[in-house]
Amino acid sequence: LKLDSAKVTVKEIESKDGMKNPPLPHSLDTLQVEANKRCGYSPKEVLDTVQKLYEAKLVSYPRSDCNYIPLSQKEDAEKILPLLQQLDIIGAKNADVNITSKAFDDKKITAHHAIIPTGVLPKDLDEQQQKIYYLIAARYVVQFYPAHEFTKITFKLAAGDEIFTGSGTTVRKNGFMECFHEAEKNTEENITLPALSVGDPIEKAGYAIIDKTTTPPKRFTEGTLLAAMANIWRFVDPANKNREKLKEVKGIGTPATRDTIISELQVSKIKGKDVIPCMQKAKGKKELIPTEFGIQLIENIDPSLTSPETTADMEYALSEIAEGKKNLSAYIDDVIAIVYQNIQFAENKKFPLPVGKKVVQCPICGVGDLIRKYSVKVGKHFHMCSNEACVSPITGKKFFFEDDKGQPIIEKCPACQNLLNRIQGKNGLFWLCSKCNKTYSDKANRPQFK
Repeated sequence: LKLDSAKVTVKEIESKDGMKNPPLPHSLDTLQVEANKRCGYSPKEVLDTVQKLYEAKLVSYPRSDCNYIPLSQKEDAEKILPLLQQLDIIGAKNADVNITSKAFDDKKITAHHAIIPTGVLPKDLDEQQQKIYYLIAARYVVQFYPAHEFTKITFKLAAGDEIFTGSGTTVRKNGFMECFHEAEKNTEENITLPALSVGDPIEKAGYAIIDKTTTPPKRFTEGTLLAAMANIWRFVDPANKNREKLKEVKGIGTPATRDTIISELQVSKIKGKDVIPCMQKAKGKKELIPTEFGIQLIENIDPSLTSPETTADMEYALSEIAEGKKNLSAYIDDVIAIVYQNIQFAENKKFPLPVGKKVVQCPICGVGDLIRKYSVKVGKHFHMCSNEACVSPITGKKFFFEDDKGQPIIEKCPACQNLLNRIQGKNGLFWLCSKCNKTYSDKANRPQFK
C-alpha cells in the first residue's frame, strides 16, 4: 500500500564499460564439461571419442590439461579456418587471421597445448564424433574474433522511503559473441534499458511481494563433478594455505584419469561379478546420487583419504624435492608412515557390514559377527569372528570358517555338536571334529554325514 501511492524517481545511475575475451580453446577437462552439458556425454565417452579423432589426425593430442596454443602455430589458421568454413562451423567465414587472442601464449604451454583442429578434412564421422569435433572447432574459431564489448548500467530507484536496485547491459561491440547461437547467449545480460537520468520520474508499475525459500546446491552431474575435481581449490577455505597449491596443480587426478575415476565409482560389475556402486545417476536424469554403500564407505575410512588437502600436502613436498629443499628418501618415509597410519586405523576400527550383506552372528561366542576376509597366503576367502576375544573352546585358538559365495559355512558334528573344520589331507579334503576326532568326507564343500 505504501508503494502504490509513492512517487518513483531515479536516485543513482552508474555506467561502466566492460569487455569479455573469447573463451579459451578446449583442454580435455573443459571439453568433457561442455560435452556433458550440451550433449549429455559422459567424460569417458568424450575421451574415447576425441581419442578416435586424434588417431584419425583430425585434432591434436587429447589428454591435455592446457588451454593455450603456441604462437608458432598461429600461421596454421590460414589452412585450418578455410577447412572449418567448408564444414559450416559458425563464424569460420568471418574469422580474422590477423587477430591474436590471449590463447596464443608460449609461456602458458605445459606438456601439451590445447585441443584444436589439425586442418585434415573430417570424413564419415558418426553423430557423436561430429558433435565433439564441432565443440573443438568452435572454440578454435572464436580465437580470431575481437572481444565482446558492453556497457553495464546499474541504477537505484527511490519509491517513498524504499530503495530498489536494478541493472542492464548494452552491447557496444558483439565481437566473438556473433559465433554463438541465440540459445547459447546469456540473454539476462542484454536487458534493454530506456535512457535514464538522475531525478527522472518513473511510470509506476505493479508491485508484488514474493515469498521464496533457499534451495540446496544442485547435485553434481558427471560434467560438473569433473569440473569440481579440476578446480577442487574452490571448495577449500580461502584462508587455507593449501588452496593456492591445489589451484596450481589443477585439482584431483589428471585429464587422463578423472573420467576413469568417475566411471569406476558407478560400476555395478567387475570381472562379471555384481558389485555395489558408490554412486549412480538419478532415474532419467543426469544428476549423480551417492548410494548407501558409497556414503558408508566415506564415513568409515581414514579422513586423510577423503581430504583434498592430502593432495596439496604431497604436491608441496614434491615441489620442495624439485627445489632441493627436501630429501626424496625422507618424503618416501613420510608416505610409508601415511600408509601404516591408514592400516592401523583400519585395524582398530570396527567397520559395519557392507550394505546388502547378511549379518551372521558368531556361533561360538554369540557376541561378534562373522566377517569375510581374504588370505593372500592360501589365496582364498574365509570368515572369522569380529570379537577379538573369541576363540574355540576346544583348541583355545581363533576359529576360521570356510567361505561359500560370500557366506560362512557353519557345520556341526552330529555326534557332539562341535563345529567342524575342513582339512586338506594327503588324500584330499575332509571335515574334522576337534572334540571327538570324528571325520567326514567332503562333497561340494560340505561334510557327508551318511
